Amino acid sequence: MILLWQTQQSLQHVVQLYATQARQAVDLTRDIELLQRRSRDLERLVRQYNIIKNAQLQGLISQQLQQVLQSLNNLCDQAPQQTLCEQLKDTLARLDENSDENTLSLYFAGLSQQLNEFETLAAEQLDASLASQQLQVSDMQSRLTWQTLALVLTTVLMVWGGSQLILGPVQQLRNLINAIGTRDKALPLRRFEHPYELAQLDTRLRWLAFRLQELESVRHAMLRHASHELKTPLASLSEGCALLADEVVGELSTSQREVVGLLNDSVRRMQNLVEELLDYNRLLQDAESRPVQLAIAPFLDEVLTSHRLTAAQQHQQIDYQIEAQNWLVDKNLLTRVMDNLLNNAVAYGLQDSTIVLRIWNDENHQMLQVTNACQSTQSLDPKRLLEPFERGGQERNDGRRGSGLGLSIVADCVRMMGGKLDIVAAGSGEFSVLVSIPMHRERV
Repeated sequence: MILLWQTQQSLQHVVQLYATQARQAVDLTRDIELLQRRSRDLERLVRQYNIIKNAQLQGLISQQLQQVLQSLNNLCDQAPQQTLCEQLKDTLARLDENSDENTLSLYFAGLSQQLNEFETLAAEQLDASLASQQLQVSDMQSRLTWQTLALVLTTVLMVWGGSQLILGPVQQLRNLINAIGTRDKALPLRRFEHPYELAQLDTRLRWLAFRLQELESVRHAMLRHASHELKTPLASLSEGCALLADEVVGELSTSQREVVGLLNDSVRRMQNLVEELLDYNRLLQDAESRPVQLAIAPFLDEVLTSHRLTAAQQHQQIDYQIEAQNWLVDKNLLTRVMDNLLNNAVAYGLQDSTIVLRIWNDENHQMLQVTNACQSTQSLDPKRLLEPFERGGQERNDGRRGSGLGLSIVADCVRMMGGKLDIVAAGSGEFSVLVSIPMHRERV
């Protein structure tokens, strides 16, 4: 707006300059023509008087001479040429209408020459004035250009400063949202009080984080109590089903044995689900990673020992490739990751197939990949598979109904170690889970 105001003021000034110049040029041209015309009229009257010697013409000559002097005075005021003006006035004062023809001819020739010189000087003065105005306009244009540049730079600096005042709090809000999303107990401190709206948003987000922590605590407590309360009646049901199956209370018919078998399967499934819920709840409560130096080969042999028999029952083989000697990780969390990944690979992998496990280091990350062949994976959504209780719609090889907590537990364990989990489900039926864990610099 300052620039627009300055531009308008400059434009008005330029218009006034050129309007004044044009008016002066018009007035000067008109007065010079009037002076020339009156001088010619004066010359005609004098020559007439010189011939007929009429007293009336003498009065007209005096009147015309006064008009010529008046026009000259007006021109001298507009285009002051003092020396030439004085010469013209002196020439007009020496007019003698009674002179002979030759004298008059010489007189009016000299007067005409002086008038032409006066007109030339007035035109030169008008051109000089126009050139001066053009210099003023150029100077005004240059000044306006520099003012424009200064205003643009000032505006850029103000915009940059204003954006910094906003981007800083926005970045802190982004960090706060990330901390809330990752369930970080230590929220970043607020280092700004303005803008007021963003400060209020920060306050509401911290209130939301507090409420989420309260709800999470309530959820964990409810899950823990519900799981513990279920264990006792389930143990009684399991013991009762075992007594019935052993026919301790009497011989069972074929139909009764089938019913008891169904009850046993349901109770075992319920017990497994309760154990998985308790395990998942303990995992969520223990949200700290304790990295130690871990030898990969002995650790892998220990983990695979409990899975080879289950894989053999499904006519599956487990091959592994170790390209790293030692890792700096939380052993308990890594054990949970590998147990759940191998359980899923055995449960959902095709029979007579091979489960491939690979461990290696990639720059600053420790990489783990488990790949198995399975049914068509076109309908699987990798993101949804990481949600708790999401089963993916695939049938298990053992006929059991999974809880859908396996990959969710893996994702939480990887997150606690600061890592990243990716699922690659190829349409051809290959399912691969890639775990990337950063190399920790400090060891516990």
